Formats: sequence, structure tokens, C-alpha cells
Amino acid sequence: MPNGCYSSAAELAPARDRDTQRGENEHMTRTFIDLSIPIENDVASDPPGLEPKVHYMNHQQTHEQLLGFFPGLEKSDLPEGESWAVE
Repeated sequence: MPNGCYSSAAELAPARDRDTQRGENEHMTRTFIDLSIPIENDVASDPPGLEPKVHYMNHQQTHEQLLGFFPGLEKSDLPEGESWAVE
């Protein structure tokens, strides 16, 4: 069949039978290669104009955001008065 398409299970049988003829101790080995890179500012990782921009927020800049998730929580309730840091 063109483009690797199969119209019936019978057409898949040769590949299925070949796969089941492998010995019990034979395993297909897979290698994963991580092609990702950390997203950082000022690193040429994308075409010009499409670079990611990371906005960093430290522990002092996110109090309002955190307190909005927990009604009744006060800044003084947080460890050392610090909120979460995000990027």
C-alpha cells in the first residue's frame, strides 16, 4: 500500500509474525537524545525576533499573586515573609 497505509489486518500479518519470531531474550534497544536546551535570555536559540524572553520574579515580587490563591493568608504568615519565585 502507498504511504505505509494498510487496509486490513491481513496486510499487517507479515510484520506482526516477524516481530513475534524474535526470541524471548531479544529486546529492542532505544536511545533517547534530549535536544532541548534551557530557555535563557540573551541566548540565540530561535530565529531573530522570535527569541523567548524569560521574565524573572523573585520572592519579594509575587506576594499579591500568592495571597490571591489563599484567601485570608497574610504576608506575615509566609516563611521569612517570602513568597514563591517564578520565571
